[in-house]
Amino acid sequence: MRATPPDATGRFELYPVPVGTYDLVITASGRVNAVMTGVPVAETTSTVIGSDAVRINTSVSNLSAIASGTFAVNSSPIDIQAAVRATQSLAGGPTVEVGYSAANSMTGSYGMTLTTGAPTKLAYAAGATTFAFASDATAAGIYRLEASAPGFASQPIDITLPPNALNNFSFGP
Repeated sequence: MRATPPDATGRFELYPVPVGTYDLVITASGRVNAVMTGVPVAETTSTVIGSDAVRINTSVSNLSAIASGTFAVNSSPIDIQAAVRATQSLAGGPTVEVGYSAANSMTGSYGMTLTTGAPTKLAYAAGATTFAFASDATAAGIYRLEASAPGFASQPIDITLPPNALNNFSFGP
């Protein structure tokens, strides 16, 4: 997985990326999660999506909730590198990572804001002149949180937002 923020003009570049076919996941505060499937990456050429005149413009959503909680080891606040990632499964696939939070090493707390609006997706098309993302209402606000900490088995939990979700993870015997 690679991630990058856009520059001041909205342009972004992921480089280097191994040759293959990928799903481009777009997340932003105030927007629904959006996925472009089947994006090809070749060894000798750049894959360009959009232009100054043709921009990806994902749907606005002011609906969000907070997924938060704490990590503990043997009922004590965690002092190791623990994290939780949020994934969302769209109808017919794919399942994509849309959020991540490292635990505070002193308190074991984590938190992330996730949209409750319906995610959208569309298939990659070379030279597209518009981006007509299709809404997936069946996945709105539905996430899987997966907690991980070195030396312990990961712990998944499925949540539906809203309301805000408090999920604590306890590692140890």
